[in-house]
Amino acid sequence: MKRNLNHFTLIKLLVVIVIIAILAEIPLPALNSSRMKAHAIACVSNMKQAGLLMHQYADAFQEFFPFANTWGTALNGHPAWNRQLLNAGFVGKNRIGNYPETEIPYGTSSPGVPGGIWRCPVVAPHQHSGSGMTHYGMNSSFEPKENPPWFIKRSSFPKVKPGIQRSASEFFLMTDNDAMQDNDNTFAYVVYAAETSTIENPAARKKAIGYRHLGAANVLFVDGHAGSWRYSGPLARKYWAYYN
Repeated sequence: MKRNLNHFTLIKLLVVIVIIAILAEIPLPALNSSRMKAHAIACVSNMKQAGLLMHQYADAFQEFFPFANTWGTALNGHPAWNRQLLNAGFVGKNRIGNYPETEIPYGTSSPGVPGGIWRCPVVAPHQHSGSGMTHYGMNSSFEPKENPPWFIKRSSFPKVKPGIQRSASEFFLMTDNDAMQDNDNTFAYVVYAAETSTIENPAARKKAIGYRHLGAANVLFVDGHAGSWRYSGPLARKYWAYYN
């Protein structure tokens, strides 16, 4: 009596493997998109916590926000916003030294990465030897201006000065910076709107807004709320420039 055997040939096996591989690939784009959206939500949460710190600082210092940066200004050499938050007691020490969580130690022998709410989950861990490197930068308008220097006051919104109006719900306080991994300078704690956009010229990414969340950047507004901002060409002054 003959028995018909249904042999599972090598070709059939390969066909099954190909089908399984195709089926496995189908949900990956959706999964990647969901993962990126989850990272963006976590980043927004970081920004909102940063906003609380900024407003606590303003509560304690007569409505003044910390100034973004001092390099090249009348207060050159004085601490920027991250060190001011530490000095005022609003942030703790970094795990790897006596530095605020918005900074990392100086020197190549003591590298570190931004941590806590100052690290965007999209950015891969990368060690830097500079100081003050975070994944979020403060609007450069919050640098001290003129001599003697003066600073932006929270209560000055919406009327900045005669003829100039700035809405606290639209004006940027802090944004995702363009956190690349090529050198320390890209992790700048202050962001300049005039710097070349990452989308316009990826080779010139530095101290600019980082549109790293599915083509959008997370931004913190002066009134304390945070949201998503999609690239739409040069920023209008009402969102960025405080003085004119």
